[in-house]
Amino acid sequence: MFAYSAKSVLPSLSHILRISLTMALASSALPSLAADAPQPNPANVAPKTVEQPLSPAEIRLFMSEQFKNLPSRDSVLNYKFAKTGSFEAGYEDKVVLQVSAPDAKAEGARKVTTEFMTGEHKKEMPPVDNAHGNPVIMYFLERDVLEMKRITGGSPNYYRKLIRLALVDTKEIKPVTVKWGGKDIKAEEILIDPFKDDPAKARYTRFANKTYSFIVSDQVPGTVLSLKTVMREGSNTGKVMIEENLTLTENK
Repeated sequence: MFAYSAKSVLPSLSHILRISLTMALASSALPSLAADAPQPNPANVAPKTVEQPLSPAEIRLFMSEQFKNLPSRDSVLNYKFAKTGSFEAGYEDKVVLQVSAPDAKAEGARKVTTEFMTGEHKKEMPPVDNAHGNPVIMYFLERDVLEMKRITGGSPNYYRKLIRLALVDTKEIKPVTVKWGGKDIKAEEILIDPFKDDPAKARYTRFANKTYSFIVSDQVPGTVLSLKTVMREGSNTGKVMIEENLTLTENK
């Protein structure tokens, strides 16, 4: 599963889930992506390593105190999920995070339990202890790579690494204005196109034109406002095959 080993975000997530991707971005090197490609990669594809400081995108998404804007009591974060597009049937569902009051003995960390969708779409997500960051981003991405496996036959590890490398390479965080609570608020958007330059893209060309959008704002509870992926036919301007949105809803 997606994880960052930084203490300030989700220090125990990798132990709970026995994740396959446990290396800290700041210090680890990735093995060759060819090993996990949907089909054997060309022999001349060289390994790409990560030997650089965390990017601004990684810090914003995984290293910030995303629960600091919650009240000092138990809280609930409700997200609406919607899938549309021409590739297969769409549907709507929900994601609910139960966030505990901050623990003064653990530097204000919180415990998070998650109901990630319902019925046939439900994904089991274990509770996270000592959380300062919102795990909904990791959960969204984990489900995403499992969906990529389902439709392409490729390895989830392969897609995890490409998404991770795209975040490493992302230097820009775009200021945006969004609606929340009936008014305009300041937010930030991070965009990645992780499969665009993949040397093995020919193995899954139809599904490679896929962009990811992360919108965060310190003015909304839990900081994470929306997560979106858009997969298009032929190019990033083609017909939408699959679009998936996870959007924070206002508690009434």
